[in-house]
Amino acid sequence: MNYYCIFTQTGKESQFKVEAKKLLAGDGAEAGLRGEFLIFRQVKKIVKLNKVYDDILFPGYVFFKTDESDVKKFRALTKISGFIKFLPETSAMETLAGKDLEIVTLLERGGEVQGFVRAKFDKNDRIVIVSGPFSGMKGKVTSVNRRNQKLNYSIETESGVRVLNLSYFDMEKQDWTQEESEYMDAMGEER
Repeated sequence: MNYYCIFTQTGKESQFKVEAKKLLAGDGAEAGLRGEFLIFRQVKKIVKLNKVYDDILFPGYVFFKTDESDVKKFRALTKISGFIKFLPETSAMETLAGKDLEIVTLLERGGEVQGFVRAKFDKNDRIVIVSGPFSGMKGKVTSVNRRNQKLNYSIETESGVRVLNLSYFDMEKQDWTQEESEYMDAMGEER
């Protein structure tokens, strides 16, 4: 399988995905274009309000998983409202590779909606994810909001360093597993 990254207008990722699925069922199917569109979301919590919600992990990014190798067939995707460009920015459209591919396949194993990140970090702002799709990944915490249990975590990608905003919980202090399960069940996600 090949994975491609499509950059869309931020906030229009879901709309793009719906229109792209329609295209695959219609004109795209006639052209032999097939695949799956992925938008990764993460469950988050507003501690003060005790509110659980999900948010897009990579705003503006839609990932296209396909076994199609003829990129000329992808032209129809460029006409969908919200489309900006294919990434990475090169003269030719390229599949994801290296660390970018590793990150997307790790996330895909966890499903499009990721649960809370279980993390341990030390005073030197080093972090290790201890469960979930990023399990075992190490990186650098760029900022921590302990009151709201959020952190900015930098990971290396093929195009440089990318900072992710993640909700976390320290298993010794608080376990949100029950709330996460209830939210995922309400969203209809299989676990």
